[in-house]
Amino acid sequence: MRKLLSLLVICLTLGACSNSDKEIELPADAIERGRADAQAFCDAHYVAERDIHAALLAVKSREWKLRQQGDSLAADAYIDAFRSQLASSDKALASRVL
Repeated sequence: MRKLLSLLVICLTLGACSNSDKEIELPADAIERGRADAQAFCDAHYVAERDIHAALLAVKSREWKLRQQGDSLAADAYIDAFRSQLASSDKALASRVL
């Protein structure tokens, strides 16, 4: 029994050490989707303020769905990519909505 516990502790320790050297990779799909949504947001010609709000709610809804699925990393990557692309594509619109 003692050998089994020792082996278990060693395995857990090695597993923890091996993960610490890896860089966290952001989900590429979420980043690409965030950029694409931001570009579509910039390219759309909104007539009313409510249209802008509806589009922003759709973006926040996508982010929330990712979080509900337990993928906070993808949700953060998505919204960060959206904000970054929006800020670089249309500074005036970005200053209004961010």
